[in-house]
Amino acid sequence: MSLGISRLQAAIPLLMTMKSKPAVFGSRLIGGYMENLRSVFAYFQPSCRADQVLSQAIVTPAVLELAISKVGEKEVAWGLELSQRSLAVAKSKFSYLDSFPDMEVLKSLELLILQLLVRMSGQDADVGLSESMRAMAYKAVRMDVCFESIVQGIREMQGLWTKEILDSLDVSIERQNMSQLVVMLALVFDDAVKDFIEGYLTEKELLLEESIVSKRRLVEELIEGGSSIGSEVIEAFKSNLGVDADKFYTAIIISSARAASKATKDTQRAIGELISNSSLIHLPQADGAWLWIATGTPPLKKQISNLTTSLKSAEIGIYCLGETVRGIEGFRRSHVQARALLEVGKQYSVGRVLQWPTHAATAIFIRNKELTDWFIQSTLGELASTDQKIERYRETLKSYLRSGNSLLHAAESLGIHRNTVVYRLQAVEDILGKPIKEFDFSLCCALALLDLRRLSM
Repeated sequence: MSLGISRLQAAIPLLMTMKSKPAVFGSRLIGGYMENLRSVFAYFQPSCRADQVLSQAIVTPAVLELAISKVGEKEVAWGLELSQRSLAVAKSKFSYLDSFPDMEVLKSLELLILQLLVRMSGQDADVGLSESMRAMAYKAVRMDVCFESIVQGIREMQGLWTKEILDSLDVSIERQNMSQLVVMLALVFDDAVKDFIEGYLTEKELLLEESIVSKRRLVEELIEGGSSIGSEVIEAFKSNLGVDADKFYTAIIISSARAASKATKDTQRAIGELISNSSLIHLPQADGAWLWIATGTPPLKKQISNLTTSLKSAEIGIYCLGETVRGIEGFRRSHVQARALLEVGKQYSVGRVLQWPTHAATAIFIRNKELTDWFIQSTLGELASTDQKIERYRETLKSYLRSGNSLLHAAESLGIHRNTVVYRLQAVEDILGKPIKEFDFSLCCALALLDLRRLSM
């Protein structure tokens, strides 16, 4: 898209500074003195028979009849000729377009001159200009034409018509009407620009919403495994998400109910600064965002480490990072991992930045709390008790396992004698009913899960 919504909204006051008078000028004072402008209609003569010009009009017969009843047949024919000449000017300005919407633009030009003529007659009948400008805005958005260039084109047309109309007058006779005529032109064009900008903003927002909906639908299908990875899915992936499917993907889920927008912007900035040559896929959520870092090669460990350090310094939010995996399946896998980590982060006090390698086992087990409780009980038995002596045994076992099954290192970390460690581990094996070395990995997992369960209580 050529411009974001915020830039469009910020540009409106600047674009409207070209207004010659406040908007109320036209509605309050048209009837007061614009009737005098009817005298200039005598100069508006078509180059051929009026009926021939009218027969080629794009606007509806009802609009033509309304304009003729307010202004006159010859004057309307003259205005239609002016709009047809102006079409060539508009086409030359947008010659870079593959397909110029001739009929839509000509219709808007015809309605613009008819609205001007009706206003000059001292009346304020609606010929349908506002609706036409909004339709043109819709077309511009869908063709991805920058709104600034169109507004500039409308203003250039205002200058062209002002010159052509003034050149057709007898200045010595119509001098007193010239300033009023310029004001009237400005008022009509101001209204046209306002309608176009409002229509463009509305359509841009709608298109953005459609894009997000389409992107979300595709992402959810991929994550749920509902789409087989064929050529159509690969093409939809690239067109909706803006990156090649064959990239390496690192998923990040941000959860920040209090300040989702700030947390997302901070993360985007950190990624841009720390992971070079990366693209970012962003899918907003109600309480945060889903992100994917897309890279041609896997990010360096140092880059990911620096990113997690930056996220840890953030004031708000939980940040969950899946592992880096290639392709569409990697896109899905990394996100599913991050989503599992989010459950860990919400249930347990394990920090605000979680990575898959570090918390994978925990994430897997807590997907089912009942199975987790069963696993802890069947693995530890009475060693899961809250009795103080049992807790000392359990801490000794954890130190022993963390030290790589070294009695000496375990004793040093606990500040006790080696023989005390031997005694306590013997007591642990008596409680477990079998040697520690037979299931030390299961013991590590059960002890970690027991600590997490107690943190959540």
